[in-house]
Amino acid sequence: MNGQSWIVTADNRKANLYLYHKAALDVARLEFLRSIEHAETVGEHERSSLLGGGGPSRRGGAGPVSGSGTPHSGSSGLDGHAAEEEHHRFAKRICEWIAVASMAEKPERVSVFVPVRMMAYLRADFERGGKHADAGKRVDVLDGDLMPLRVSELAAHPKVVALGATDAHKAAV
Repeated sequence: MNGQSWIVTADNRKANLYLYHKAALDVARLEFLRSIEHAETVGEHERSSLLGGGGPSRRGGAGPVSGSGTPHSGSSGLDGHAAEEEHHRFAKRICEWIAVASMAEKPERVSVFVPVRMMAYLRADFERGGKHADAGKRVDVLDGDLMPLRVSELAAHPKVVALGATDAHKAAV
């Protein structure tokens, strides 16, 4: 374990990974590390950014999440069941992404904030018997639709601030 904590915000279209630093009682400091997007939401401009590692998306944890940080409004043309299957597949991809990164970099804790409708998908994969149960020992899947927030808003969000209070409590015990 390297003493790092990560925060992941995700919805059915995108997931962002941040390095979490406890800064003060009422705020955290977050450093953007990387993101993944659901294949159907990645346009040509964003696709070249993802493949090349550069492009217009911001890096370094300052400013807005990105121009596409809020949920996309386009319709994929999928019926309800097919759309649900797509969301489930993307949730599995998020689990794989987190598991691979956390097994390689060994953070102490990974707090994943997702909307309620995604929680079951992610929890099932990280819990005992799931494909990524080993990585899941460090992963907490939490209720929170925090994906649309800018980095500064996310760092000051009560659910993120509460993570620091939990760390302070553990250190005192």
